[in-house]
Amino acid sequence: MEKQKQKSKKRRAIVILVLLIGVLFISIGYATLSTIVGINGSSIGVSKTVWKVFFKSVDDNKTGNITPETAAAISSDKKEITFAVNLEELGDTYTFDAVIENQSSYDATLTSDPVLVIKKGTETAELPDYISYTVKDSDNNEVAEGFTLNKRSEKTVTVSISYKESDVLPEDDETFTLSYSMTFTSV
Repeated sequence: MEKQKQKSKKRRAIVILVLLIGVLFISIGYATLSTIVGINGSSIGVSKTVWKVFFKSVDDNKTGNITPETAAAISSDKKEITFAVNLEELGDTYTFDAVIENQSSYDATLTSDPVLVIKKGTETAELPDYISYTVKDSDNNEVAEGFTLNKRSEKTVTVSISYKESDVLPEDDETFTLSYSMTFTSV
């Protein structure tokens, strides 16, 4: 019986020793791993995010068959293009290219269709049925809601406005001042 007690004590001592060694190895392993995956704040570099989408340039060398009264020009904040045309005959067209640049850290997507504001004199007017206006990308696709401009890139779009056949035509000469803009958000 005494031998059995002694064996039991030896086993218990061995089990306790093995458990202590196991806990020691686990502690050392944890300390090693936590040191390896620790984040040192002084070694993390985070760049400032930038949101900058704008009209970079306008080229109205593609004027169609008319000369504008006021050539397409970019506003000082680079968010709008303004131009004035006098469409005198059916088929008259004014066309220009605009380069849109995205210097942002993110892709930019058009949240709605491009906006064309038309003014007759100082009054805002609706787009008459006899005026056609399109905005297309370099692949000749209509630029509309969902159009995406990748980060740090640019795309050229072609804006065209035409005097077209309609059931209702103007009775007098009309001069329009037009402003074109797009609203982008980060993707």
